[in-house]
Amino acid sequence: MEHSKTILREYIAYLCSSLRKSLDRVLIHQDGKATVRDALKHNIHNANQFKDQVLETRRIHHL
Repeated sequence: MEHSKTILREYIAYLCSSLRKSLDRVLIHQDGKATVRDALKHNIHNANQFKDQVLETRRIHHL
């Protein structure tokens, strides 16, 4: 699973570096539209919240 995530991250990085104005392109999703930049910021925010929850759980349970 981790290998798949690495490949996906590398592919996304490749696309962002090779496509002109890649971060300003618009994505269409179930809730409407967003730029790639905004979608990445949103995903980073969610990942950070999840990481903080894991760390808090580990702290509470002394893990």
